[in-house]
Amino acid sequence: MDVKSNSLAILSLILNAVFITYYLELVPAQVPTEQHKQLSLERSNQHDLQENTKDSRGDLFGTDVLHGYYQKLISQGLSAEQTKPLIFAKLKHQYIATITKPNDQFWKHQPLAQLDYMESLSTGYKRVREKLVSIYGSTILDDPLVTDIFYPMSTQYPFLSSSEQIAVQSMQLEMQRYAVSVQSQGGDVNSRSADRSPQKMLANVLDDRGLKEYQLRTSPMANKMRQSGVEFSETSFRKAYDILLRLNSARDSQVVFSARDDLNDLLGDESGLTLWAAIDPVYSLIKRVASKHDVNDGQALYAYELVLVAKKEVSEAAQQRDSDPQQTVYIVQEILTNLKNQLTEMVGEPAANDFINLVNGRQRPSPIRR
Repeated sequence: MDVKSNSLAILSLILNAVFITYYLELVPAQVPTEQHKQLSLERSNQHDLQENTKDSRGDLFGTDVLHGYYQKLISQGLSAEQTKPLIFAKLKHQYIATITKPNDQFWKHQPLAQLDYMESLSTGYKRVREKLVSIYGSTILDDPLVTDIFYPMSTQYPFLSSSEQIAVQSMQLEMQRYAVSVQSQGGDVNSRSADRSPQKMLANVLDDRGLKEYQLRTSPMANKMRQSGVEFSETSFRKAYDILLRLNSARDSQVVFSARDDLNDLLGDESGLTLWAAIDPVYSLIKRVASKHDVNDGQALYAYELVLVAKKEVSEAAQQRDSDPQQTVYIVQEILTNLKNQLTEMVGEPAANDFINLVNGRQRPSPIRR
């Protein structure tokens, strides 16, 4: 599975996990046996509940009706706290239970059926949130009875506020709809405009801290770091991530070399090299060449380190080309000759030639000798 498909599969799994709590019936807290009055009221209001939701297509539970129902409960002796399970159950029955579930006609092409249902749930819970706030005010957000609907992504992103979690959930739904729609038509999911990129969309709904925390958990670079095999602490992971972020705005090779030196200082030379290899596309080419020549992973990593050192030396030598171009050419030739000799001694001449071609920007492999 390629990286694009894997990213979409992970996104789909995240979204399914987010909405699974919505598929379950949330039963109001059990009433203690001594609260006969509230239990009796709940039974007496079942007829009202059914009458208000006979037609699921309309919003029969407007704000005035809801407030009237709330006042009726208060007038019958319930406290505001005691009304919450009844109001919540009534709202869920109106806006959630009436949503038509997707059919199971797996033999038909309907790629958006499940997504349509998830979006309907999202809309339904938006209405529930609005109605609850209209009755109880903003303090309802942190009530344990309804926390899940105000913090729908608390498991994944507990550092986000209620409004941010809801915005991220909406963004992910939009991303998935786009991806499913494009894939079903055989298109490229990366063809979306820059304004509709996940990065841009997130920047519009999260502050700098929230965006950073989100990226630490979900960005492709953070995933590569976790999969590199390097053992991090939270502190070292954050510092390494910040170092690698500098590569996004690198305008010259010195920024790249400086970042690598900083990683080595932070993690040690061995772990620094391992992490650098995990995020550098060149190492994938090195491994591909190594595989063709039966070069093991340890040798491939060492060859990669030699290539990195040679590239840095070539870059430093190139800085003198204006003052002494002939000397620069001589130094570069010497660097590449030394690199080839080291590689040949380690992996043989055919593999060494292919590794040198990578340094020179030529990727055509030489004939393979096994």
